[in-house]
Amino acid sequence: MDFVDVLRVLGRRWLIVLLGVLVTGAAGFYAITVVPTQYQARAQYVLLLPSGATGLTNPTNPYINLNSGLIFATSLIASDLGTKDVARTLVEDGFDSDYSIAQSTSGGPSLDVVVNGSDPDDVLATRNELLARFDEELDTLQDIPGIPDRQLIFSRTNAVDPVAEVVPGAKKKALVLIAAVGMVVTLVLAFSMDGLLRRRTARKQALKQPAASGAPEPPAETVDTSTPPAGTADTSSPPAKTPKPKKPKQKRPATGQATGQAKAGDKARPADDAKDSESAEADQGEDESGSAISIRRFGRSKSVSRAS
Repeated sequence: MDFVDVLRVLGRRWLIVLLGVLVTGAAGFYAITVVPTQYQARAQYVLLLPSGATGLTNPTNPYINLNSGLIFATSLIASDLGTKDVARTLVEDGFDSDYSIAQSTSGGPSLDVVVNGSDPDDVLATRNELLARFDEELDTLQDIPGIPDRQLIFSRTNAVDPVAEVVPGAKKKALVLIAAVGMVVTLVLAFSMDGLLRRRTARKQALKQPAASGAPEPPAETVDTSTPPAGTADTSSPPAKTPKPKKPKQKRPATGQATGQAKAGDKARPADDAKDSESAEADQGEDESGSAISIRRFGRSKSVSRAS
């Protein structure tokens, strides 16, 4: 996907882009009015030796006589006042601003103090309280009997801000963060919604395509209930079997009567044959299969009567 495709997607989902811009702008305005302004106050705490530390007959400039003992003293003060117990006591005393204490990057016997907060008055008060505690810690370190007065370390402050300055970029950082988050969320929503709607449209077109192409639908199965015309054979269903007529059982005559019946039967045989032929012709007109069976049966009855 190139830049042109991205513009096309954003153009199709312009409503989502517009809503994202409006929400991001409202969040930025809220950040400007709600996010507090940050203030900062700085100071530098320097340790020096008296000019007579090298001897009364050979005084020395304190800024020239910077030995390693002064640097070690600054590290002790920074470590003692940088603990969590000291921070807790400052909060209990009403100093709520954040602060940091670090040795100077110049490598000399100095400490850099930086205080940040939303209340400019509290920022200045916290900075001044830290400088006062530096002096108390320095006196505690030198509370050793026998130290000559001309070798006692003293302190000087440097680069002390008279007022708390506004920290530049505090609200700008909030605006940049809100704009970045709003842009990412807007793009994700636009691309997600575009993909979802396009897939849904493709499914609908796939469902409508067979109906639009005019493909004939398979004919429905029908049941023929009409009766075939006379003289045509119905091949859809097997022919129904005609019931076979049952002949009544004839009782066998006695021996004495057999001869008389045989003679009477010989006289009545022509009339019986005529009746049998007429019934056979009638059965043949109704059903060929049934007539064949009747003729055979009538034939058997004749042979039986003749045998008897």
